[in-house]
Amino acid sequence: MIKLISYFLILSSQLVTAQVISTRFEQSKGTESPTYPEIIDWWKRLDEKSGKVKMLTMGMTDAGFPLHLIVVSNNGDYNFSNIRKNNKRIILINNGIHPGEPDGIDASMLLARDVVTSTYKIPDNIVLAIIPVYNIGGCLNRSVNYRIDQNGPIEKVFAAIHKTLTSIAILLNAIQKMQERLQKSFTLPIPMFLSTTM
Repeated sequence: MIKLISYFLILSSQLVTAQVISTRFEQSKGTESPTYPEIIDWWKRLDEKSGKVKMLTMGMTDAGFPLHLIVVSNNGDYNFSNIRKNNKRIILINNGIHPGEPDGIDASMLLARDVVTSTYKIPDNIVLAIIPVYNIGGCLNRSVNYRIDQNGPIEKVFAAIHKTLTSIAILLNAIQKMQERLQKSFTLPIPMFLSTTM
């Protein structure tokens, strides 16, 4: 009888936690995705409710909002030096790179919530590092009139922002320079044999 009562209490507490931290995607039955302020607010609430989740601020973005990093760890250790020292694997999940593609944003919220409610357990040697939204400027520019050929969500975001395009051009230039250096390091000097006789 005591086991049955304990099981009921654990199950009911998990259901209450899941309802309190449900996502807009779930509430709309898959037709809506949260706005940027809703995303950040949701992660803050999850951080407050669970010792398995920590929301960190990493610095400012070109949109004028901080870039956040969410760390999900079974033992509540969010110190990356300790995590590396303990030989744990860090999996980086970068969401919202392309602002019109919210699937990863929603999926990461569902995954973290399921870890918190013990619906899903990540291995103890794994730590998740989640960027909730990388392209914040793109995520802020929403309308029902954007990407009309895209199948959901109801409100979509515009595909390009001038600051984002500038950042992408800088990034592509840096990648090209890096590739050139790598190519040089793998290029072996080929001796030239010139024949002086014909």
